[in-house]
Amino acid sequence: MNARQPIAGPSSRATKIWKTLGIIGIVLWCVGLGLAVEYSYSRPVTPDPSQGRTYSLLRPSRSGGAVYLTKVEYDSLAAVWSAGTVLLLGGLHNARRQARPRPTSPRLPT
Repeated sequence: MNARQPIAGPSSRATKIWKTLGIIGIVLWCVGLGLAVEYSYSRPVTPDPSQGRTYSLLRPSRSGGAVYLTKVEYDSLAAVWSAGTVLLLGGLHNARRQARPRPTSPRLPT
């Protein structure tokens, strides 16, 4: 009797890689959130062009308004959040795609 081989699904290696990237995305996004909270409590509330603090970050948790960051602070926060978002969405998209049931081929009479 011929044993039928199951249709190959996505490799477990690819699944592990996408899950890992998704987890790294969550961690990066949380780090970005922590940076934003730290900046909202420790940066000045008025712009200071002499120090380069001209980039505003809204702070809804502290009675509205904004704090002002330097370009390096602003760019690092944007980079961490962007990378975290891309990795998280990529991990979710691929995990969802791999979780969909695969169509099975019709069985032929033996």
